[in-house]
Amino acid sequence: MHRRLVFEEPVSRAAIWSRRLALFGLTVVVLAVVIFRFGQPSVEWLAPIAGAYVFVRLALLLSLAAFVRIWQDGHRGIGIAAFAFVLSLLLLLPVAYAGFQLATLPLLSDVSTDIEEPPAFSRSRVALAARQGLVPPDVPAERRKAQRQGYPRALPIVLELPAEVAYDIARKASVNLGWRV
Repeated sequence: MHRRLVFEEPVSRAAIWSRRLALFGLTVVVLAVVIFRFGQPSVEWLAPIAGAYVFVRLALLLSLAAFVRIWQDGHRGIGIAAFAFVLSLLLLLPVAYAGFQLATLPLLSDVSTDIEEPPAFSRSRVALAARQGLVPPDVPAERRKAQRQGYPRALPIVLELPAEVAYDIARKASVNLGWRV
């Protein structure tokens, strides 16, 4: 009886671990988004998402290392590494989009639908009392124009209604949206 000698080509460990980390990152992102969506939103819920993206970035780096290792040493696992690479890129797309928005939109601390004569809510008696009399500076006209360029859909709504009726409608809309006013 003859024995057959079979040589197994090794699979890149970096490819295997990149797939594991990418799938783990996907699982944590999905669970965190579901919990964030159906729970009470708070800053603390962003920690699992941030942690998941650590694993996703590691998966991306490991998949790149796997590509190098497979190219140099001829190991198997190109499909595994490609899957991890594509999944990592897909998971990083929302973060990249948010970063792009952060880099391109103007940094504003006050947005108003009326940029010519914005309402002076921050100068109301209640607001001044909350800030112990500190009066905030006026927003320069060029910053308000930057708002119009960055947020062109933030326009005033002109209603042909008495102020009390318009206030009641706006209040009901904010309550229906779950806003705390």
